Amino acid sequence: MASAEDRTEALKSTPRYPLDNETVRKLAVRAVKGAGDDRSAVQNLLRFTRSYIKEALNAKSLTVMDVIQSKKGDCTAHALLFTTLARAAGIPARETRGWVY
Repeated sequence: MASAEDRTEALKSTPRYPLDNETVRKLAVRAVKGAGDDRSAVQNLLRFTRSYIKEALNAKSLTVMDVIQSKKGDCTAHALLFTTLARAAGIPARETRGWVY
């Protein structure tokens, strides 16, 4: 179980996760619409993220605003958008990264 400090950190607005951005907030509300609890909200976020982003390989690092605008990206873009929208919806989230072979 996450500590209070971990939860606070996973809900923090940062340059990577601009939770105060109006576009991000509106998109988060749209993504979790109709969810009655956190579990449903996460399921809605997963469906929303999957349908929002068209698969495309990225040669450069994108910001979440780039992803929102282009609606294209790879697995990193999916993770970035999901994490940002989850945090904006009040659901603690963080990204994990690794190599795929």
